[in-house]
Amino acid sequence: MKRLYFTALLIMLNGPILQAEPSTKYNDFEVHHTIFNSMFLNPAIASKYGLRRGENLGVINISVLGKEGHVSRPISGSYKNLLGQQFGLSFRKLVDENAVYFIALFDFDDADVLNFTINVSLPQGNEQIYLRKQMYRHRS
Repeated sequence: MKRLYFTALLIMLNGPILQAEPSTKYNDFEVHHTIFNSMFLNPAIASKYGLRRGENLGVINISVLGKEGHVSRPISGSYKNLLGQQFGLSFRKLVDENAVYFIALFDFDDADVLNFTINVSLPQGNEQIYLRKQMYRHRS
């Protein structure tokens, strides 16, 4: 419940943008992942957590749930555009009450299709998640 509250508060999504949060399951762990334009961050929430906002700045949010709730696991990753240019992701750990989130900011060009590779270190070994997202510049 706290995860849903924080995610809703964090991104302040509405209407047609709101989607079920995708996840990937590995044995006893579930890895949740969302990718969105940073302009959807509420300015007060962005300031509270030291997150920048920008028209061409994206956010990837990763959290890992185990049997007992949120767990802190090492996260790393990178992304590529369709030209094959690869960029690293620098994840920051954010803790909100009992929830643990890993947030990375990334630059993109308007209408970029980006391919993400996320590495999650779990007790049974390292797992990779492959995500694809088309990003659009926020227009006021």
